[in-house]
Amino acid sequence: MLDFFYEVIFIPLWPLGIIFPMLATIFFFEKRKKIIFFVPFFSTAIWALPRFFLLRDAKFEEEALEILGNLQALVMFGAIALTLLVFVLSVLTTLITFFVLKKIGEKK
Repeated sequence: MLDFFYEVIFIPLWPLGIIFPMLATIFFFEKRKKIIFFVPFFSTAIWALPRFFLLRDAKFEEEALEILGNLQALVMFGAIALTLLVFVLSVLTTLITFFVLKKIGEKK
């Protein structure tokens, strides 16, 4: 059961919270600047949707529910908090990358 939670909840946040928004901002900077606004939403959705589908179908053992109370609500709250963290990381990475590229473009 703990392996399941490790794989579903405690997955690395940096690929879709930092790397993907940075690469997408660099890619869309020259050609389609209007799409850059949607990059944090895309990266967060790509990260969150599979997690919520897996959590929705998760079966919690009776012993765990007795020991920790409402474990499923706690796990869902943690998933929502991590989703918000991924969104904030995506927004910050996108904005920082956009402003750096803008400054580099002004100097040329």
